[in-house]
Amino acid sequence: MRRTGSLLIVIGAASAFGAMITRFIPLDSVLPAATSATGVLVTLFAMTMVIKILYGSAMATVATAAALLAPVVQAAGAPAMPAVFAICLGSFAILPTDSFYWLVRSDALADRNERDAIVTLAGGAGLQAVIGFLALLSLHALGYS
Repeated sequence: MRRTGSLLIVIGAASAFGAMITRFIPLDSVLPAATSATGVLVTLFAMTMVIKILYGSAMATVATAAALLAPVVQAAGAPAMPAVFAICLGSFAILPTDSFYWLVRSDALADRNERDAIVTLAGGAGLQAVIGFLALLSLHALGYS
């Protein structure tokens, strides 16, 4: 409980904050692009990337973003499965704030300087996220939801 207690508090606060935002602030006035399902997916992807940069941990990002953004998905009437994939793809960033960065950095990229390691890891993970998100949008446009 000591390890997960702070994460549970963050998830609970994010869930309450997300519900409060969608209840008191009309979604279309804040995020005009989020009135369509595609707009919601783009918004979820972008907001999760921002949360990932702030938190660092992919696990904490997915848990927090899902709790924070679930009311947005519900208020916009977006399909749930593509929304979950958009949130997961948004958490792909690998930055020095992520513990995975340091694991890979110390093993696979030990001979490179810090700038090259950041470009390699962040660029590769970012490219994976963007390609995955474009595939998600394509499948969604074809009716696979």
